[in-house]
Amino acid sequence: MAFVWGLLEAVTLFIVPDTWISRRALISSRAGLVAVYSALPGAILGGVAIYLASVRLHTEILAFYDWLPGIGPKLIAKAGDQLEQSGALALFLGGYTGTPYKLYAAQ
Repeated sequence: MAFVWGLLEAVTLFIVPDTWISRRALISSRAGLVAVYSALPGAILGGVAIYLASVRLHTEILAFYDWLPGIGPKLIAKAGDQLEQSGALALFLGGYTGTPYKLYAAQ
């Protein structure tokens, strides 16, 4: 479940896998760790998939993200501007600005 949730959140969902991970961690710390280490490869795979797909479908992917709740043209432009100005550092800063990593991958 956590792998699929991590994958889907990296591509399209706007509810982070932390919701499932937290629920599992309340059951036991072992179950929480299993959920974390299951969600991580899914999130990485999803990010790589978006990055590779955006090479050919850049406009379509950004148009799709513009359609998702909580993401709009300003947030998409913000991610693009941050990447232009800061390069890879933007990925780190994005975690503190509320910008979804999927937007960086799609740029």
